[in-house]
Amino acid sequence: GINAEYGHYFKRINLSSRYVASICNLVMGLKETLCERGITVTSLTTCVAIHELLGLSLLLGSWTAFYHLLRHPVLARPLSRLTDHPSYSRKKQWIERKVPLLQRLPNSERLAMSFGMSVVGRKIAAPLLVPLKITCAVFLTQAVSKLETPTNDR
Repeated sequence: GINAEYGHYFKRINLSSRYVASICNLVMGLKETLCERGITVTSLTTCVAIHELLGLSLLLGSWTAFYHLLRHPVLARPLSRLTDHPSYSRKKQWIERKVPLLQRLPNSERLAMSFGMSVVGRKIAAPLLVPLKITCAVFLTQAVSKLETPTNDR
């Protein structure tokens, strides 16, 4: 079974055999459930890839939106309240550390601020965004699989 096949991976991370058996049973149950519903490895991989691409699009889109919104004085003031959120300063510092090129750009402070604000905005909207991303990923995966499936109409 899966325990004999993949058990050595779990041993590397010091999991007891009881946990390994539980994880293997969970994975096998999930595999059976997915197979019963006609979900293949390919469609699951496609769905996860689409979900991640949607997430990346949301990240870049919200960062861009906040960057441009900060240029308007009328909007900049209410948006500045997002800087009070605990995630803001951590993410602003993170982007400044991880992307040193950002420091050389002319609007580096506004880029860093808009990134921090986009993180906060996405966190606030997460209860809406997460189910929306999952739903869109499933629908897009179904559309892709229909395109890949040959029709016998000819």
